[in-house]
Amino acid sequence: MTASSPGPGCLEVDTPGAVYVAGIIAFLLLVGPHLVIFNIINASTLPKFTAVGVGVGLCLVLTGMFSFPRRDTSLKLYLSRPGSLLLAIYLFYLIYAVCSLTWAVNPQLALANIAKNGLAYAILPIVILFGLSNAQFLLIMKGLALGAASCGLVALLLWVSGHTPDITFAAPAWSFLNRNFLASYCMIAFPASVVLWMRAQGRGGKWLYGGATLCLLLFIFHSFSRASWLAVLTEITLLGVFVFRQLKKSKRGLHPLVKRGPEFLIFALVFFAGTFINDGRFESRLKEISPRIEDALPMQENTADTTGENSTGGSFQTRLKYWQNILVMARDNLPLGVAEGNFQVLYPKYDGAVYPTRFNTIKTNLRYAHNEYLEIVTELGVGGLFILLGLLGVFLHNLMDFIRHDEDRLTSLIRFAGIAGIVGVIVNTLASSVLNWPLHNFALACLCCFALPRRSSDIKIFRPWRLCGPLVTLTGAACVLLVLVHFKDRLQFERQFQTCRQLYNEGFTNEAMHNLEDVCERVPLDQRANQQYAHVLCMNGEFEKSLRYSGRIAEVYPYDFRNNFNVGLACAQTGDREGAIAAFERCLTVVRDIQTSLKLAVLLRDSDMERSDRLLASVCEREEAPALAYILKAENEILQNQRKKSAKTLLEGWRHFPGNAEIKKTFNDFGFTTQARQE
Repeated sequence: MTASSPGPGCLEVDTPGAVYVAGIIAFLLLVGPHLVIFNIINASTLPKFTAVGVGVGLCLVLTGMFSFPRRDTSLKLYLSRPGSLLLAIYLFYLIYAVCSLTWAVNPQLALANIAKNGLAYAILPIVILFGLSNAQFLLIMKGLALGAASCGLVALLLWVSGHTPDITFAAPAWSFLNRNFLASYCMIAFPASVVLWMRAQGRGGKWLYGGATLCLLLFIFHSFSRASWLAVLTEITLLGVFVFRQLKKSKRGLHPLVKRGPEFLIFALVFFAGTFINDGRFESRLKEISPRIEDALPMQENTADTTGENSTGGSFQTRLKYWQNILVMARDNLPLGVAEGNFQVLYPKYDGAVYPTRFNTIKTNLRYAHNEYLEIVTELGVGGLFILLGLLGVFLHNLMDFIRHDEDRLTSLIRFAGIAGIVGVIVNTLASSVLNWPLHNFALACLCCFALPRRSSDIKIFRPWRLCGPLVTLTGAACVLLVLVHFKDRLQFERQFQTCRQLYNEGFTNEAMHNLEDVCERVPLDQRANQQYAHVLCMNGEFEKSLRYSGRIAEVYPYDFRNNFNVGLACAQTGDREGAIAAFERCLTVVRDIQTSLKLAVLLRDSDMERSDRLLASVCEREEAPALAYILKAENEILQNQRKKSAKTLLEGWRHFPGNAEIKKTFNDFGFTTQARQE
């Protein structure tokens, strides 16, 4: 097969493999957002998941080699300077991340993240290997824009029709965990949708992509995701600059813009009308904007709170606090980092390094840094810094190349979609962690491919392989099948786990325990399931069995408060005093919880009475201290023959809890009745 001659500033490729690649990528972008995709691939099912996928893929490839006719196909390797650098960064990430398994606290979680990110960005070498034409890039853009817009449309329809109380719980948002992540995905697809709308010629294309753009903007507005709002405003500003630049070069001046004026006017009016939709279907939404924006007022220091449970202020104020904690975490773990995916494992240790936050209390935990740059540097250390600098260099090179070179209209539109989308991601990730989601990474990889310069001098033609198209088709089919099978298993696990929690909350303890045990045996390293089951077992007095389940994840999540509390409680009840002390001490490095402090103080009486006294004194100084704290402190003082001091402690407890039966009983037991009357 002979290659077509590309025109100036435009890469046209006629290899069948490129057509197959573009079709598969577009299909994944169109269907992927509607799948219930869970962020973390469960580590315990990953080996089986990989083995089955490789086996199915090999069978399909072998079948294809004997089923399809042999034909000579050309591969066009597109080696521009930024393309080569992107490949180098991708390979460096894979090598460095795999090496980080050796020092990772939780290797299973690291392995899952490497697999997730490696697959998401595998599009880079594939696109560079096959070399796609502008027509094929447009096909990918259609999949990206329509996939995101259809998600936004379904979410809005469910919300407006009253089938869901809040747009957060609309079905498409489940794929991204919450509306903020879906809004950020819509933000990534927004420039592609605008470009498709701009180049649409027929009436049907204009209405289709104009409607897609409208759905994206309406969902982003109603999500109230401030990071996505700022990113879209930046993209719209870039769009204005791009249009002005194109009109300046055009001999027709403003004529094309004036010709489409009614179209833009209808779009603006419909968008304005759509902003008034809320829970009551058609009441004003604008009145809610002011209190939402007030949430981002400047941070006010509140050093009195030491637990993070009573932190006040908006989410942005809180993020400023834990970003300072993360900076300490990144500094302490240089130069190697904490390893890929291990941020959530080690952050609890640093939660109060500078400021306590509300994210590391007993009921919550910070899984992501909500700042991609801090998270990458924290996890990959100096290697992560090199990755960020390399990506910044590629982006600046693409931007300068776009500004300097005059390209045909279609190529410039495609490159603009890539560059504007990347700028939006740069802005959005300053205050979010959207790149922990596979689909966001996959979409960003597409944007990087759009933004690459395409000139005929960058093309190298090779003819070493055969069956490129069939092999790519079969490999893509195997990957899709593999993903669907895994998502089916994961969805089944989620449903069973939620059923267990519902049964337990409704009082059906035996049924809940039976189902939880089955879940934990099927997914041995799932953090939530083991925590829940260990807690239920402790509440039912089965402490030895509880230790078996909580101990499973104690090593891979060493600073998880809830799991350590379960371990400490079970150890204390089974006579393992040293194990209980160690577990409760790990709890207190994470959260200064009152109940944990009291349990540890009792355990330390025989070995370290001085520290036991300090713990009880610190609890009694807190406003929320319970009556039990004063009783235990008085008992310590009795054990040290400090009867007068013990009586004062009980009197102080009586002033805080007048009429408390337990304090009164302790008075009588210690023989303080006469002394109390005298005082």
